[in-house]
Amino acid sequence: MDVEMRPLMFIFEPTTQVASRARATVRDCLPSMIGDQASDAVLMASELVTNAVLHGAGPVVLSVGVGRGLVRVEASDSSATVPRVRPRADGEGGRGMVLIDSLSTRWGVCDRQDAQPGKTVWFELSLGPDSPRPP
Repeated sequence: MDVEMRPLMFIFEPTTQVASRARATVRDCLPSMIGDQASDAVLMASELVTNAVLHGAGPVVLSVGVGRGLVRVEASDSSATVPRVRPRADGEGGRGMVLIDSLSTRWGVCDRQDAQPGKTVWFELSLGPDSPRPP
C-alpha cells in the first residue's frame, strides 16, 4: 500500500460477526465526501473479509487507505490459495470475487507484507475526476 495513503490497520478474529464489523470499520474510515463509492468499498471489503475467514485460518488483517483519488482496501489471511473470479459450478460461492472484479478500479493478490504465511487480496476504487480529494 502506498505510504502516502497512511492506511489504518485492523485485526479481526474469524467469527460470525467479522463481515459486519469489517463493513462498519470501513464505513467509519471513509470520508463522507466520497458518497456512493463508499457503499461499493464497504460491500467489497465485506467480501474480502468473508473470503479470508472462509478460506484462511486465524485472524484477518484489514487495511484501509484513502488518498490520491482512490480508496485501497486489503485483507490478509493465512492461506496461500488465490481467489477465483468465477462462480463455482455448484452455485456455492465464487460470486464475491466477480463482484470485486466488476466494481473495483483494479484488484490483485500478493504475498503478505508482515512476514506471516499467506496472502493479501486487495482492491482499489477510484474516486473519479469529479470526486473531491480526501484531506
